[in-house]
Amino acid sequence: MVRLTGRSAAVVKLGLSIACLQHVPFEGPGAIARWARRRRHRFAVTALYAGEALPQSGAFDWLIVLGGPMGVQDEASHPWLAAEKHLVRDAIRAGRVVVGVCLGAQLVADTLGAPVVRNLHREIGWFPVTLTREAATTGPFAGLPERLTAFHWHVDTFGLPAGARRLAASAGCSEQAFLFDRRVLGLQFHLESTTDTIEGLLDNCGADLAPGRFVQDAATIRELAEAHLAPMHRLLDRTLDALPDAGRFLVTPRLRLRHLRPDDAERLIELDSDALVTRWIDGGRPPDPVRIRSEVLPRLLALSEATEGLGFYIAEDPASGSFLGWFHLRPWQDDPQVLELGWRLRADCWGRGLATEGARALVTAAFAELGAQQVVARTMAGNHASRRVMEKCGLEFAHEYEETRFPGPDRRALFYSLGAAAFEAAVVA
Repeated sequence: MVRLTGRSAAVVKLGLSIACLQHVPFEGPGAIARWARRRRHRFAVTALYAGEALPQSGAFDWLIVLGGPMGVQDEASHPWLAAEKHLVRDAIRAGRVVVGVCLGAQLVADTLGAPVVRNLHREIGWFPVTLTREAATTGPFAGLPERLTAFHWHVDTFGLPAGARRLAASAGCSEQAFLFDRRVLGLQFHLESTTDTIEGLLDNCGADLAPGRFVQDAATIRELAEAHLAPMHRLLDRTLDALPDAGRFLVTPRLRLRHLRPDDAERLIELDSDALVTRWIDGGRPPDPVRIRSEVLPRLLALSEATEGLGFYIAEDPASGSFLGWFHLRPWQDDPQVLELGWRLRADCWGRGLATEGARALVTAAFAELGAQQVVARTMAGNHASRRVMEKCGLEFAHEYEETRFPGPDRRALFYSLGAAAFEAAVVA
């Protein structure tokens, strides 16, 4: 949490706060931690096996519950299981997003009143999972192929909790995934597995590999991992991105900035179709929808992936979720310590101070959270409204230049800048 003093009394919250519960040292968050890092979320792991204290139920936005070789009823040998179940129950009741993986999904199902039992088959290795018809069209798996290849390592399984939707099944296990209340996801399979976590399971749980109908040997598991890990991690990213508030980057009192999604093309087209909005860019000419869908949006999405979450953010009303425009905070000339600030808002949002509110929050995030040494911004010389916003954020005029990207007779543009030392001095003042 960062408090903007001197310029604003608003409190800015950057990213999600994600708590992760780990049951054994060899079965960590894997690709889930990578996803969180690339989305600029805060990710804290609690090592229950090492006696670390559980997080407070109000201290996180999301709760991730990982797998482990113990069972949900093994409280005598693992006494922290009882307190963990209470935390999971409290998180669900409080409306948090909860994701359970393997044992974690069984713990979630148990807290929701569903049975956890020995599965008919041990399922260990790379096996296909089939989505239900409903799962393929709505929820976190929407748009994914009907059959997915995932990594499995489980002996027990869960029953479907009352009120939950069945999302997937496999030949070896009828309950592979469920969704409860649109924000509680249970996964029997492991989309998060990496080479390291798979090796950890092979080293520590190798006795589970006794021959069985749905048990692969260690050599087969290692051989198939090379082909399946990368596409499986892409499935994980899409699944997590589809959960509530997954794309949140920054929240202010009147704005929610979230990462761009592949379905945002129509919002960008709508914004650029207003001649008032684009008069300083291309003289108000209508946009090319095909180019935005096929070139512009994919390029912006690639920028976010390449810079671990920097780039363009959709601005929404926090209460209604309505689209307001976009902001950007991206590396200037590929220098991660110099970030360029920008924004484009719908005309009906002008005059309300929203550009200043969002820009100030991004400037603060750049210096206080992202380690920037300089924030820069550009605007056309005639765009007095943008110039005022930059000055309210503490940026100072640096030089004038000719802007060759945009058409029009007047190409005079202004470059503004603010350094880290000047920002710190202004905040202290």
